Parts: sequence; structure tokens; C-alpha cells
Amino acid sequence: MSKFLIFGAGYVGLPYGLLFSKKNQVSFIDIDESKVDRINKKDFKKMNINSIDQYKEHFNFNNIDAYSSLNNINIDTYDYALICVPTNLDKHLKKLKFDIIEEIIESLKQLKFNGLIIIKSTVSIGYTASLNKKYGLKNVIFSPEFLREGNELYDCINPSRIVIGNNFFISRNSEVGKIFLDISSNNPNIFYMSFDEAESVKLFSNTYLAMRVAFFNELDTFSIEKKLSSKNIIEGISSDYRVGNYYNNPSFGYGGYCLPKDTSELASSFNGIESKLIKSIIISNKKREEYILKEILNKKPKVVGIYKLGMKAQSNNFRNSVVISLMNQLKKNNIKIIIFDKLHSSMKMIHGHEIIADFNTFESSVDLIITNRLDETIRNSKVELYSRDIFGNN
Repeated sequence: MSKFLIFGAGYVGLPYGLLFSKKNQVSFIDIDESKVDRINKKDFKKMNINSIDQYKEHFNFNNIDAYSSLNNINIDTYDYALICVPTNLDKHLKKLKFDIIEEIIESLKQLKFNGLIIIKSTVSIGYTASLNKKYGLKNVIFSPEFLREGNELYDCINPSRIVIGNNFFISRNSEVGKIFLDISSNNPNIFYMSFDEAESVKLFSNTYLAMRVAFFNELDTFSIEKKLSSKNIIEGISSDYRVGNYYNNPSFGYGGYCLPKDTSELASSFNGIESKLIKSIIISNKKREEYILKEILNKKPKVVGIYKLGMKAQSNNFRNSVVISLMNQLKKNNIKIIIFDKLHSSMKMIHGHEIIADFNTFESSVDLIITNRLDETIRNSKVELYSRDIFGNN
């Protein structure tokens, strides 16, 4: 049995920790005292991770505990430390911020942690190498996560691939790969490569997904303007196996936590390198949002209803959602906004707008409802509806 120290009990750290607990001892470190309390009480159902009950046979809650700091931990007993903390985008510099990671590294170095440190947080290309050099270390590696919000546990158990970026102790690569193989059930491919290459895999992967979103959104905009069927065109294109019938459903634009910041980070990495495509993805996404706003304003609504704040059907997180951005633009145009979102109804107000938990009350209070994604409830609404969801999926 190994011992894992996991920094960050969010949508990346929590599912990995839960799954490691089946055969190992796991300790979470998180500055959120309420999370720490819930973990120690084994109350995981309110921690924004879907399918806890579905996969409970993969966990052993008795092997899990949590702390708000390293003060009460015997660091010498741990074999691995996973860093799963946010690396938010500095909007002015268009670069990711790594202050939380470096605070953790400094603490581990001071405590003379001798185990392997595995960064799961998204970082810039060249960062892991520079981090090892800065702190005089050779035990920090990078292994990117490819988890979808709302499907975190499924994706940990059925990973599309495992990527290990390691410039040091290459002989330990198989050991690191085994850590993640042990919690998977689909025998995924494992790719061993350098730090910089693994960091590139993460950023280019998310940027490609952003590019697909932007591509099909531009197709949709073209179809609206030319009075064509987006559905017919997309189905015709996607039937080509080289394109694929996936990730092709039009939307208000890509948003959420990962795609915007990772695309911006990659674009900044091209500094001094000729590039048109990567930067154009960001521009295309902004233009799509502007186009959607124009479409809504052309309907001259007095009160707009926002049906759910999240970007995806399964997600309960609305950080950096394009819906929030549209709300802010509608407000600037003096349009009243009312929100329906049961998941966040306890907040009462978001960005100065009222949240209503009862759908009938919500429906009778607005003259136009906009939603990024459709479901059975909203499809049957009697109020005029605006969405670009064609296929009813993510």
C-alpha cells in the first residue's frame, strides 16, 4: 500500500484521490475548511463530483482523510504528492499563474519530501523543467489530466491515454504509469516523453477542442445568414470518418474553466513563432459571442430568462461560462434578466440578477428564454426560446 498526498480536492484531485483509496492511503490538502470537513465526515455527495454512488465500489473511504495544511502531517510517510490546484489565467499577461504550485513546492522542499511529485495542474510549456531547476529538484514530473467536468470519475477509470512527462529518473516511468493503470479498467496507451512534450500535449489537445467548437459555430453562423440547415450540413460533414460525428454541436461559444485559458496560454507560447490559426480560434470565439448577442437583441426582448448557467448538460459549474458573459452584455443593453437554475437557487442572486427555482414562475416572468443546451423541460416551454443546440448533447 502506497501513501498519496493530494493538493486540491476539486474536480481533478478529488476523483483521483477517491480512486487511489481503493488500494492506498490518501490524504487531501485543501485550504477550503468546509471541503476538509466534508471529506473527513465521508460526505462526498455535495462536493460537485457526479456518479459517486455509481462508482463507490472503486473507493475505500476508510483510507481517506483531509487537512487544511501540512502542519499535522508526517511527510516522511508519503510516497507520492499530486498537485491538482488551479492555474488561473492572468487576463493582462495572457499567461497562466503558478503561485499556488510554487507555494506547495516550497513547502515540500522545506519539509524534505523525498517522494515523487506529480503535477496534474495545467502548466505552460517549459514550466516543469524550469521548476525543477529553480528549486534544485529532480523529483517533479508532469502528467496531464484529460477529465471532462461532469464525467471526472468515468474518465479517470476509462482514460483516453496516460501521458508521463519526465526528464529525470526515466527508470521510474513504468512505476508512474502503473499508478494510473491501477485505477483504470480499459488498458489505455501510456506515452512517455519529455516535460515540454507532455505540457504541449495538454495545451494542444484543449486548443484543438476549442478549434472544433469554433469551426462548427462558424458553420452555424454561416448557415443562419444564408438560411441553410446547420443540422444537414454538419451531419453531411461529420459522416466522413476523418472528421467524426462528435464535438460538433453548435453553441454560444466555448467557455468553462479549461478551454479559454489553455487556448490563450498556447497562443502566448507562439511568441516569436509564426502562427495564424491558434490566435484566430480566440478571435472566432469572441465573434461568435458577439453574433449570438446580436441575434438576441434583434428579438427586442424586455425580460430575458437564462435557463441554466453551466456550459454543459452534466456540469454544475458556471465559471467562465459564455452564458455569464452574454448576461453581462444584455445588462449593458438595459435588458432585465431572470435566471432559472435549481443547482444554484440557494444563492438567490448572481451578478445582480434574481435566481428562481420554480420553473413555472420563471416561465411566466420572461418573454424570451435563452439556453446554451436544451433538455426536456425547456423544449416544452410556451415562451419563445433561443438556443443553437441542434443535437441535444454537449
